Amino acid sequence: MKRAFTLIELLVVIAIIAILAAILFPVFAQAKEAAKKTTCLAHSKEMGTAISLYLNDYDDVYLKGYYYELDGPTAGRRVQWAYTLQPYIKNVDMFKCMSDFKPTPPQSTGGYLDLTVPALSYTPNYAVMPAHDGGAVGASNIGATADVILIAEKQYEIGTKTLKPYAGASGFYPDTPTNSDYCRSPLKNVLAAIDKPSDSNYKLARVAFERHTGGSTKKHDGNSNFVFCDGHAKSLAVAQTLDSNWKWGEYYYAGSTGKLLDDATCAPLVPAN
Repeated sequence: MKRAFTLIELLVVIAIIAILAAILFPVFAQAKEAAKKTTCLAHSKEMGTAISLYLNDYDDVYLKGYYYELDGPTAGRRVQWAYTLQPYIKNVDMFKCMSDFKPTPPQSTGGYLDLTVPALSYTPNYAVMPAHDGGAVGASNIGATADVILIAEKQYEIGTKTLKPYAGASGFYPDTPTNSDYCRSPLKNVLAAIDKPSDSNYKLARVAFERHTGGSTKKHDGNSNFVFCDGHAKSLAVAQTLDSNWKWGEYYYAGSTGKLLDDATCAPLVPAN
């Protein structure tokens, strides 16, 4: 004779299932995020390869982060680096990271319509791929190419401020092209800018440092994928790119007459955030 489950037994089984679900769901979520991170890292590597091919075709001079096309078939457009790379990649979807739920779409600002990709999750390091008003940067100027970031993952917004599709990152203060002397952005100041959040002084706040591994924007224990000047890609936390681990280049925009100041000189000059 078969015995039916009692109500107590059913409740015990349900409780066990609930406990197992509570344990396993975070594990499944982490595994899913790890897969997304791996895919984004592979796409980052492809971007590095495409830029290496571009260098071969353009006398080892890096492409601009963006420039304004004043004549020809794209006149009146703001041409961005992701569009410039299309002949070498022929894929617009790879510029959207699967972990980026708010990729940046093209915009029309200042009378110029962006010529870019439909959804963008990445941003250039202005020291290597400068804005339209920055000087040309040759590969021979970089030095240790395996230690200099070329492309980082991009935030969609800083607080309530939506970032422009062409917004790049800079590891220096001041963070706009000038001929003045300049300083490296200290880690504590960048963290303060991220927490504020503001990119008024430190453009590294534009980097999505916490995109992967569930990092908290207050703990800064997450990480992001980076493409380096030698073409390789690697996942790093914010602290692994700054201070003694400096990976944002050794000079400002090409053609600047300013010089890099030492940390002791910079300490009283750089703002808190």
